[in-house]
Amino acid sequence: FEKGFFAEAEMGMCNFLQLRRFEDAGTKVGLAGSVAAGYRISPYLNAKARLGLAKVSMSNLYDYNEYVELPTGERYPFTYNGLWERNLSMMSLAALLEVNLSNLFMGYDIGRYFDLKFSAGPSLIGVMGSSDKLYARENPIGSASEIVGNSPKDATVGFEVGATIAANISEKLQVYLAPRANFFSRKLIEADSDTGMSSWPGLFSTSIGVSYSF
Repeated sequence: FEKGFFAEAEMGMCNFLQLRRFEDAGTKVGLAGSVAAGYRISPYLNAKARLGLAKVSMSNLYDYNEYVELPTGERYPFTYNGLWERNLSMMSLAALLEVNLSNLFMGYDIGRYFDLKFSAGPSLIGVMGSSDKLYARENPIGSASEIVGNSPKDATVGFEVGATIAANISEKLQVYLAPRANFFSRKLIEADSDTGMSSWPGLFSTSIGVSYSF
């Protein structure tokens, strides 16, 4: 083992976990990727900073406007409450301490095929925008439906904890499964009901993909 700096890149699929979902709001898989740079402190401990991007999907009840054409030619807004799907573009920045549990309990082995790692540290997550879609079961009667308040654009500081289960294809290439949770002091995405994860001060996700170290 040698101490030193390292860089890594990840690319894969990501699922945004909701504790409750509506029957016709199925699980959606998005894309996620990240780059990280860090320092190998010991065979068991790394420190790193990670910048990530993700496109994830969530569903919830929101107030929304529909515009109906009147006989006079004017368009009148009606406000309803219904089920929407939001495809969110998100960015995250985290400063993490990462413990290699495999090395910690079984000893350092550069030829090990599987690794189990645990990481934790402060994080900053921002919602850069969203693409919103009203579910067909709401039977819209007007046109140009939009959520009241429009697309969320917000950022907040929190704390990230996560685990990574990795299969080592080579010394530099890994296939990984990474469940992660971010907890905040306030809600990141406001919602009109408590039916979805968006009304919680946290985000829960799991990613699967390929990681390459430099």
